[in-house]
Amino acid sequence: MQMPTVTHLRSSGIAICVLLLFAHPACADEPPARSAAYACGDDSSLIIIAADAGAIPPAGYRAAQTGPQALRCGKQVSATLNVVPPQEKGMCAGTGRVVITDISVADWPPYGRLIEFNKECFFSDFITRVTIRPAKASYSVESCSVASRTNKKARIGCTTDTTR
Repeated sequence: MQMPTVTHLRSSGIAICVLLLFAHPACADEPPARSAAYACGDDSSLIIIAADAGAIPPAGYRAAQTGPQALRCGKQVSATLNVVPPQEKGMCAGTGRVVITDISVADWPPYGRLIEFNKECFFSDFITRVTIRPAKASYSVESCSVASRTNKKARIGCTTDTTR
């Protein structure tokens, strides 16, 4: 019996890897690139919803563009939305990411946190809607999450932070 050579083993290993790559169900279920759409509410609130890159947004919403963009609703509410396209390297970066930063309302202190949005990763909540709502004596930032296929412990539902 002839022993396999390193070349045979390497060729066999590559062939198995290629077969597994195409046979693995996760490859077929890869979600589309992440993006967002946004709208201003009647109360000057800023509403940002999850969207797939290139998809037509719902009526009343505008599709976000790739890269950073300043959003403003009325004279009070503003935020920066940064849509990062899919990356070849980086944890959970294969579908891209959306980050909401620089949230501020009128003369109130800035929100001070960034929100990783529309990002489905094994350690994060899958936030699909953010509403920044001004009020007379404060403002609120509501984040809503849905079930995640990669994080079974992800928060589901909405939470609201109020800044005074």
